[in-house]
Amino acid sequence: MKNLLASLLILFLFSEASAQQTKLSGLLVEFETAVKWDAVDTQWKARRADWINEVNAARSPVALGTLLAEFETYVTWAAVDKRWESARDQWIKSCKSAGAYATVSKLLIQFESYTKWEGVTETWKKRRDGWVREASAVQ
Repeated sequence: MKNLLASLLILFLFSEASAQQTKLSGLLVEFETAVKWDAVDTQWKARRADWINEVNAARSPVALGTLLAEFETYVTWAAVDKRWESARDQWIKSCKSAGAYATVSKLLIQFESYTKWEGVTETWKKRRDGWVREASAVQ
């Protein structure tokens, strides 16, 4: 009986982590989609499809955080607030060492908050508040 309960607990925890990963991956791709083409380096176009596939296949917070940090490197300096420069190095380190999906979610929200309105679509401006609420709920 103990083995069955332990197995069910592990299955539940894995399912919950998988649900959080799926939700966060979707939110990351949604934000990336909202960033205008003129706000990213021209090389992003060639990388984007594979990056989206990798985001959807990521199975750990570190993998997802690393992909978030990679996307940030393609976003132009003109598309982010000038204060981002001082926050960026620590943010990248945090992305690459994230131990929980909630951490990656906070880092995603942080990066989004430094992204200028000029760098995102009009649709994003309407969606943003709900997106932040959803991202903040990731555990």
